[in-house]
Amino acid sequence: MKCFLKIFVLFIVFIGFTGCSDLLGDTNVSTGGVYRTIISRPPETLDPIKVDWPIPYQVMNSIYDTLVRIDVNGEVVPHLARKWEESKDGKEIIFHIRDKVYFHNGRRLTIDDVIYSLNRLLRSDSINKNHLKFVEGYEDAINKNKGLSGIVKIDESTFKIKLKYSFKPFLSMLSSVTFAILPKKELENDTSFFHKPVGSGPFKIATIDDKIIKLVVNKKHFKGRAFLDEVHFNIIKDPNKYKVHFWEGGSENAPLDTSYKVKSPTIDYQSVFISEFRTYIIGFDVTIKPFDNPKVRNAIKHAINLDKVKNKLSNYSNLQSTNNYIPKGMIGYDPDIESPEYNITKAKELLKEAGIHDPKSMGKVKLVLRLPKPAGDALVNEINLAFNKLGIDLEVDSSWKSFSKNNDKERAQMYFSGFAPNFPDPYFLLNYFGSKSGKTVNRSSLNSKKYDELLKQLSVAEDERSKIKIIKKLNRYLVSNTIVIPVYCGSSSNGYFRKYVTGFEFPYVNQPFPLLEKIRLVKK
Repeated sequence: MKCFLKIFVLFIVFIGFTGCSDLLGDTNVSTGGVYRTIISRPPETLDPIKVDWPIPYQVMNSIYDTLVRIDVNGEVVPHLARKWEESKDGKEIIFHIRDKVYFHNGRRLTIDDVIYSLNRLLRSDSINKNHLKFVEGYEDAINKNKGLSGIVKIDESTFKIKLKYSFKPFLSMLSSVTFAILPKKELENDTSFFHKPVGSGPFKIATIDDKIIKLVVNKKHFKGRAFLDEVHFNIIKDPNKYKVHFWEGGSENAPLDTSYKVKSPTIDYQSVFISEFRTYIIGFDVTIKPFDNPKVRNAIKHAINLDKVKNKLSNYSNLQSTNNYIPKGMIGYDPDIESPEYNITKAKELLKEAGIHDPKSMGKVKLVLRLPKPAGDALVNEINLAFNKLGIDLEVDSSWKSFSKNNDKERAQMYFSGFAPNFPDPYFLLNYFGSKSGKTVNRSSLNSKKYDELLKQLSVAEDERSKIKIIKKLNRYLVSNTIVIPVYCGSSSNGYFRKYVTGFEFPYVNQPFPLLEKIRLVKK
C-alpha cells in the first residue's frame, strides 16, 4: 500500500561539460555535467526491503539494478537478466543472468547474490515480504525462517522461480527496486552497509549526509556509462515554498526563485508531461457499524459536495478530478462513471432507511487523513459541512493514529488516502482491496468473495481486452458499493526542466522521476 504526499518533479542544471562523445551520435550532446535536484528530507534508509515512499526510490533506482525493467511503453524488458523462459502452464520462469556485471566495489555479481537478495525480502523487518506470496514455499519460508523452495539455483548463471499458479503480472513486479540485487557477502559482513550502500547501478554514492546526497557515474556499468558525471540531491526541508524546484549552476545554497506557484515555465524552461498512476479516495472501514451498511456509506457520498472540492483543487495542475478508482491513463479507466449527485435530502433519507433516525446515535465518526495544505483544508471543510448538515459528529485525525486501533470505538471509520501501484499493472492497485491483502493494505477491510474471484480472474488474464473488462468490473464494484469515493488522481504536465536537459524517460508508475542514466545535457 502506497500512501504518498505529492512530490513535485524537480529541476536541473549543468556545470562543467566535457568533450563530445562519438558514441552519442549527436554533436550537440555532451557527456559529463551535474544534474541537480532537491528532496524534502534525507531517506531514512536505502534498504529496498524497508522502503515504501518515493524519495528513496529516486536514489535507489540509480545505485541498484533489478532483474528486469519496464520501458516507456510499459513492457517488461531484460536488465540484469539477459533473457527468460516461461513454462507452458506459466508456473515456472527460468532466468539467465548476464555474465559481466560488477558491483561498485569491483566484485562480479553472481547467481548467489540474486537468490540471496530475493530471499532477503522475507526478513522479519521487511515491509515487502508479501510481494513473494505467489512463490512456492512462501508460507514455510515465513513460518520456519528459511529460504523459498520456489527459488532454485540451476547453475552459475541460471535460476528459476516456481509460482503457486500462473500469475501474469509477476514479471512486472521484478522491475521494482524492491527486488534490487545486492551484494551478499558485503551486506552480511557490514552492519553499516546501508549508510553508504554498494550496488551495481549506473551511479554510485560519493557523499551522503543530512544536506546532500552526491552520486558519481559508474563507468563500468554493464550497459555503459551514463551521460552525466554526477547527480546531486540537495536536501531542503520545505521545498514547496519555492516557485520552481531547481538550482542555479554553481550555487547549492540559494533558490533561484522564492514564490510558491508558477502557471507556465519561463523562457529558460520546458514543461515535460509526467503520468502518475495514483488515485486519492475517501474510504470506509466496512466492518465498523453503521458503515457496514451501504446505505450509510451512500448517504455520506451524497452529502459531500465533491464538485466544490474538485473546483477548489483545480488550481493545482498535478491534481485531476475523477470518478474512478482506476486512475486516468491506466487500462481499465472507465469514462462512463458519473459523478455522485450532491443531495442532502437524499442523504438524510438514506440514513433513515438504514434505521438511523437520530444521527447523533452514531457517536463520533473518526476521519484519518494525511494530506498537505491547502488541498487537505479544501477536502476537510466540505466533509465537515456535510456532517454538520446530517447532524453527525466528526473528528479529524491527521496523525493517522486511530487508523490501526483494535477497538471499534477508537478506530477510524473513514480515511482519506492515496493509492498507487508498486508495479505497472492495475492488478496491484485493485489488490489493495483483496480480502487476503491484510489490514494495513486493505484499509476498508473488504471481504467479498465476488471481488476476490474477479481479482483472481485478472491475475491470470492474458489478452488486454479480457483484462480491461475485468478491471472495469472491479472498479465499478468499489465505486457502486461506495467502498471508495474517488476524489482526484495525479496525472499531469507538472515537470519543469531547464531547456538544455533532455533524455527524459519515466517508466515507473508511482515514481514521477526520470531515469537518471538517460538524462543528457545539450550544449548551449
